[in-house]
Amino acid sequence: MHSTLETLVYNCFMSRIKEKKAFHVVTLIIIWRMRNEVEFKRTSNSASKVIEEVKTLGFLWIKNRSKEASIT
Repeated sequence: MHSTLETLVYNCFMSRIKEKKAFHVVTLIIIWRMRNEVEFKRTSNSASKVIEEVKTLGFLWIKNRSKEASIT
């Protein structure tokens, strides 16, 4: 079963027009996840780690959800 956020991101990737919006959703998910790590696991995260996570997860979601098979 997919979470509500995953479903939202999936729906955003259904059209090329909505890719920018989906990127914003990915960014918010990563920031929220990192915030939870700091708050509940008492870890520290740097801005560079957040940016790296956004790039990595954003690319993977675009690549796996896109109708374009040639994204590398």
